[in-house]
Amino acid sequence: MTGLDRRLFSTLIFGLLAFSTCCLVAGTVQAQENELGENPDEVQGVFRGEIDVSIINLYVTAVDKDGRVVPGLGPEDFEIIENGEPVTITNFAILQHGKRVVSETAPSESQGRAGNTQALAAEASTRHVAILFDLPSLQRKNKRRVVEAIKSMVRTGLADGDQFMVAVNTGELEILGEFSSYEGSLMATLEGVAEIGLSGDSVKGNKRLLKRTIHGAQLMRMSRTQIGGGQTVDTGYIRAQVGMLETEIIAVRHREFQRIDQSITVANELVRALAGIDGPKTVLWIGEDMAMRPAYDLYQILFQKAAIYQEMLTLTHPEIWSQEMDLSRQFQRLGASAQSSGTTFHVIDASDRDSEMGNADFGSPGVDDVMNNQASGDVWTQGADITEFWDLTEGADYMALATGGSVQKNTRDLEGSVARIRELMDLTYFLGYQRPGAPDGKISSVKVRVKKPGVRVRHHEKVLNKTSDQYLADLALSRVRFNLGGNSLGLSLVEGQPRTGEEGKIIRAIQFRVPVESLVLMPKGDVHSGDVVAAVAVLDGKARTAEPRLMRLSISIPSDQYQADAIASRTLRLLMAPDTKRVAIGIRDETSGLTSTAALDLIPVEVSD
Repeated sequence: MTGLDRRLFSTLIFGLLAFSTCCLVAGTVQAQENELGENPDEVQGVFRGEIDVSIINLYVTAVDKDGRVVPGLGPEDFEIIENGEPVTITNFAILQHGKRVVSETAPSESQGRAGNTQALAAEASTRHVAILFDLPSLQRKNKRRVVEAIKSMVRTGLADGDQFMVAVNTGELEILGEFSSYEGSLMATLEGVAEIGLSGDSVKGNKRLLKRTIHGAQLMRMSRTQIGGGQTVDTGYIRAQVGMLETEIIAVRHREFQRIDQSITVANELVRALAGIDGPKTVLWIGEDMAMRPAYDLYQILFQKAAIYQEMLTLTHPEIWSQEMDLSRQFQRLGASAQSSGTTFHVIDASDRDSEMGNADFGSPGVDDVMNNQASGDVWTQGADITEFWDLTEGADYMALATGGSVQKNTRDLEGSVARIRELMDLTYFLGYQRPGAPDGKISSVKVRVKKPGVRVRHHEKVLNKTSDQYLADLALSRVRFNLGGNSLGLSLVEGQPRTGEEGKIIRAIQFRVPVESLVLMPKGDVHSGDVVAAVAVLDGKARTAEPRLMRLSISIPSDQYQADAIASRTLRLLMAPDTKRVAIGIRDETSGLTSTAALDLIPVEVSD
């Protein structure tokens, strides 16, 4: 199942069946509902506040030509280009070692709060770091080494006030440790990762063996002619040998495609859940061989080895061959998710390339290699071509570039790699600018430049101008995955008795309750009315989430029954799988703009046939 197929399937994780309303303590609360996408102006009792300014926030790292962080920059040193047009910087701050330092020349706070909830992200200096281990690709020895290196980074980050969480890819996204600043639990969780048996040893071992087989293959063979007793090249043998090796490479390509595609899907689940968390967010993605073109390195070796036999073979050129099954679209979707959520990727390819160079055969070259070297004029040791490794990290390179992060690869100095990542995280420049008009939900291309010579910047290539509904959906996803979020409205969830549904699913009745005094209900005639938007998210038994369902609810209370201590409630009937783990609901009061989220852990239900 491809990543796209999984996404289409995940949208069917739960269905919204029906609504019912009730009110506790005080008189009846009448409510109307509209699925978002219908005309909301038809709903009575709706109060709207118009926002005419959007705030776009960026987290930027500035480095010199050696990749070292450049401190001491002010807003006057930066220039922001959006969609080819310069914009004025209206918000500026420096986040250094977990402390928010505002420049004396920074614009006033009132400018940065022009009615947009997202501007509050400027106040959030706590960095949330999600450490994701891609177990299907990590070899055991490399996993142990990188875990030890990560520990020092976590200790440093905790001292700066960072929050860390640990997750692993075990075929699904598994959260081993929620966001925490407690060193003891984080160290224990990391130790647990090192002891997990799942690893990529067999994957790397099989691929390493095939590479040695290709390098060691002798394609040239002579056969006697029936007339005259002479010798000629055995073309049938060459075709058979090349065909056999190509078949094995194609099999590896399919396995690698599925492995990397699944890893991207898991990383995307994590990134989407981070979108509702304010402040700087980082994913530390640890794995091996996150290639964009699976098995491209193997096919190049075969193509080069068989180059002198091209007239008798039908081998496709490597560049064309690699396009038949590549992962560029999957990586682009992951990059877009990271950009939309404001997440930076730092990728560690923990492969021990020095050991992998053990594939090199320093013995006498075969006939095929000698003939190819004579034709090209190159002299090389088979299996010792360092450029073969470059293609194995194309996906990691892309994620670092697209999200303003970094990639550490081709080194055994993992401690040094982790230290470089920590240095990049220690100093971040916060830049914000205003865009006329309400948030439109559109993506824009952004380029940040530094006016000082020799300084480069790392940042997201694209930014999403989130609407309030998109922001609410993000809050619901963060709540359902991490059980994180604010609850200023006093939202609570209660489950009713589940019932058997169709096709092996169950119907769960989830009621959310909100104190009336938390809502802004405006008097209108003989009623008090207000408008609330709700987002519903679920976490299924395979740790997947679907896009949250949003609906607009109009609440009306007869004025003679209005009491501040009343509880407004709504019951939603959801059709979902019996093993669904958690449901979360986020609401926004349309009058005040305040939001709240709450989650409810569900007990799996057995369904009889």
